[in-house]
Amino acid sequence: MDDNQNFSTEAKQNPYNISNEPDLKNDRKGFAITSLVLGIISVVGCCCLGLNFIAAVISLIFGIITLKNHYSGKVKAIIGVVLSSIIILGEGIIFAVYGGTIIQVSKDYFRFSSEAETVIENYEDTGKLPDYIEKYDDPKYDGFWNASGYDDIYAFMDEIAKSYDQAASKAAN
Repeated sequence: MDDNQNFSTEAKQNPYNISNEPDLKNDRKGFAITSLVLGIISVVGCCCLGLNFIAAVISLIFGIITLKNHYSGKVKAIIGVVLSSIIILGEGIIFAVYGGTIIQVSKDYFRFSSEAETVIENYEDTGKLPDYIEKYDDPKYDGFWNASGYDDIYAFMDEIAKSYDQAASKAAN
């Protein structure tokens, strides 16, 4: 009898069986907002290969968590997932097509950076470049040199040597 009395008293206080506890599962908008914001950052920062890729991967993870667990902010999560997926696929294609060239040019750039003084002095004395730089005097790089405002690698090296000489003369004064 005592159990029935408690049930009827509880039913009168909350006839629709609505919980007064907040539904924390549906109130987790932070995951969706994070996915959206990082997705937008990855698109805006698309010129920063690497940083935007990391943002896109994190955005994708947060978006999937939001959708899988049915958290609130579904539309934001979907937009974040779509934006980040576009960046991840786009950068994957870019790396597949140009990855070998990007890696090789980076290696040559870092090597030149460490040997710049010697390379520039030898170039000024002999007009010759080391093989790892001279290979860029190839017609397949003409578009790059033209877009950069140079006729070829030698015009570029002439400009580098000129800048180097100016910096050296300022340092001497």
